[in-house]
Amino acid sequence: MGMSKRRVIYPTRQNIGYFHGWSDYQFAVWLAGFFDGEGCVYLPKGPGIAVSLASTNRDVIESLYRRLPLGQLEEVTFDRAEWSTKYSWRVRRYEDARTVLLMIRPYLTIKTLAADRAISRIADYAERRSATVARHERVIELGEAGLTHTEIAAKVGLGRSAVTVILSRAEQRKAAGPEAVGQPLFTRHPWKRRRERAKAHQVAPRSRTKRLD
Repeated sequence: MGMSKRRVIYPTRQNIGYFHGWSDYQFAVWLAGFFDGEGCVYLPKGPGIAVSLASTNRDVIESLYRRLPLGQLEEVTFDRAEWSTKYSWRVRRYEDARTVLLMIRPYLTIKTLAADRAISRIADYAERRSATVARHERVIELGEAGLTHTEIAAKVGLGRSAVTVILSRAEQRKAAGPEAVGQPLFTRHPWKRRRERAKAHQVAPRSRTKRLD
């Protein structure tokens, strides 16, 4: 039985040339083989996704990140001396996970099913997000046409408070200037909202220490 601690790290190695001169094809094939052996696709019951690769060789993980700068690097240490420190590259954003999975999917042999399930979830997310964005724009359009919040809510099938929030965000985006036009109204990730609520209520964040049996 042991305990592990995980923390985010940043590239520090200099002049690492593991993939220098490699073509995109060469890198994709290598990455697929590495992923078949050491990779993981995590699909929680709720929304979300995590694509990760781990190694005890920090240079390999940092080289991977430098070649494909998506996600974040993490260090996992253990309280047992005989267990080596592990380094992982973890991607959680849907768009970034899609980039990685579509790159390696043609060359996977072991984890093709996991990759296909993840790609399917990402496609479902993209479809829902597109529908949400379209509904937000419809709310804004009706607001500019002079309808009341109650009338808009009845037309688009949302609560009045939701309409109020959408129109308020639209006004903030408009006030930000031309460069903000076309930007999504809601950009914060759920984990950021949880962190903000915890800070506001002075709730201690959940420990990242994990028990290993």
